[in-house]
Amino acid sequence: MRVLLIAPSYPPFTGGTAVLVAKIAQALANHEQHPVVLTTGVRSPREFWQPSGGQRLPRHEIVAGAPVERLPIAYPWPAPYTFGLLRHAGHRLQHTGLPPAVQRPLLRYLARWMPPLPGLQETLDRLIPQAELVHAFDSSWDGLFTVA
Repeated sequence: MRVLLIAPSYPPFTGGTAVLVAKIAQALANHEQHPVVLTTGVRSPREFWQPSGGQRLPRHEIVAGAPVERLPIAYPWPAPYTFGLLRHAGHRLQHTGLPPAVQRPLLRYLARWMPPLPGLQETLDRLIPQAELVHAFDSSWDGLFTVA
C-alpha cells in the first residue's frame, strides 16, 4: 500500500507529532507499505515564523526507508509575528462561544494568512494520486496545508 503522511514537522525537529510520524513511516517501510512523508523544512518551532539562517534540510531524502519531501516555508511581511498571532487567534476562537458554522469560515480565513508553503498545490497534485491512503497529522497547524 502507498501511504502519504502529511505533517508540519519531521525529524530532526523534536516534537510529539514529528516523532510519531517518523515511527509510523519507519514501521510502514519495514512492512513494505511504501510510505511517503510530506512536511516542512523546519528544525524548531521558532522556524515556523522566523527563518533560522542556518543550513537547510534537504528537499528530498530517504529517512529510515521512507521518502521525505520537505517544502520550504515562506516568510511574508510582517513576519516573524504573523504566524504566532494567527495561530493564537485560531486557538482562542474556540472559546468565543460562536457556533461552529461561524467559526469554520473564520478559521479558514485565518489559515490563508499562515506562512505559505511554495509548491504545495503542485506537490499535493503529484503525491495524492499515487497514494491509496492520505493521513494528515497535527491539525493545530492545518493552516500550513491550506491551499488558496
